[in-house]
Amino acid sequence: MSLLAIRNAVVADLQGASELSQLETCEAHGGRFDIEELRHVAAKAPAVYVAILQVSNTEEGFEGLAGDVQFGAYVVTKDHPQQSRDVGALAIVQALQLRLVGNRWGLDAAEGRPERIRADNLYGRAIDKHHIAMWGVTWRQRLVIGGALDAATLDALQYVNVTYDLDPDSPDEPEYSDNVGDLQGV
Repeated sequence: MSLLAIRNAVVADLQGASELSQLETCEAHGGRFDIEELRHVAAKAPAVYVAILQVSNTEEGFEGLAGDVQFGAYVVTKDHPQQSRDVGALAIVQALQLRLVGNRWGLDAAEGRPERIRADNLYGRAIDKHHIAMWGVTWRQRLVIGGALDAATLDALQYVNVTYDLDPDSPDEPEYSDNVGDLQGV
């Protein structure tokens, strides 16, 4: 499964979560925020923006390429007559953390559950100056991020050279080499 499809599944799950019904916006985002970007998205608050921040420990397995995907969900709130930005942000952060625990996003690609769930208050003068509260909720999750080779893509292979070790226990045993494919394009 592609990273894009995985991120979209997380966003779709959060959009449909009843405990996050107070959100005006829940969207995918390219990554971390600078102050200009924050000013732009604040108009859509209260909001959660989901980004993939890192992929690590990538390994090839039976089901394809798997890795530890680090997600960031950025909570952005502003003052409302019924609730201050700080109180609104805390409510969303708590609901988001509850939603994360054990969630596999409906994906067969999820090898594990969210781990190392963490919420960080991103308060700063520049953010406060714009009457915004911002939190970053991060977690890691082991996911299959690339499937096994599709047989339809194998037509692109015009030439393959394979070497077989017929007797790995004997250093004197000859190897067998096999050339497969059309050599015209090589």
